[in-house]
Amino acid sequence: MCYLSQICKLFEMIIRDSVIDHLDRHGLIRASQHGFRRGGCYLNNLLMFLDTVTDHLDNNDSVDVIFLDFAKAFDKVPHHRLLDKLLSHGIGGKVWSWLKEWLSGRMQRVCISGYKSAWKTVTSGVPQGSVLGPVFLIFINDLDAALVNSILKFADDTKLFGKINNDSDRESIQQDLHRLLDWSDKWQMPFVCGNAYWLQE
Repeated sequence: MCYLSQICKLFEMIIRDSVIDHLDRHGLIRASQHGFRRGGCYLNNLLMFLDTVTDHLDNNDSVDVIFLDFAKAFDKVPHHRLLDKLLSHGIGGKVWSWLKEWLSGRMQRVCISGYKSAWKTVTSGVPQGSVLGPVFLIFINDLDAALVNSILKFADDTKLFGKINNDSDRESIQQDLHRLLDWSDKWQMPFVCGNAYWLQE
């Protein structure tokens, strides 16, 4: 466990506010994301989901819903890929350099019953206790870029859903799942096993 000092957290808050202001000003975070955002909350996420699904059910459509979650999301983010995504979102200069240094030079080891492993360099993950949640949002921002069906995210919790009335609809949502898995493989962010639900009035 990495414990961060209050001074460090205060400085992180300044960086976080600067990053959020940049993302909001330029509309860079997709509307599907409701976590760690101004005006975003889990309730809005649920209400949008409920509204869409209710509309489908009122039209006598069946709906498939797949709940997805990343495996240890905040521990798995590869640092070098995160830094590339920061640049692609227009976050460069001194802020980018500070974030690079913030991620660099971290070491960890395992201690069990008095036995300690050798120290290893940390090349992925965001330190526990950090307030820089928006950095993670940038990493998964393009998760839904090529999807056909609806998707909603709250941080790393993701719902993929769409009406399923025929084989074409089923193939559409299956292809979206393949696209999500391709994204997961490309960006080294595996999903944990989730649950799928079939809704019908």
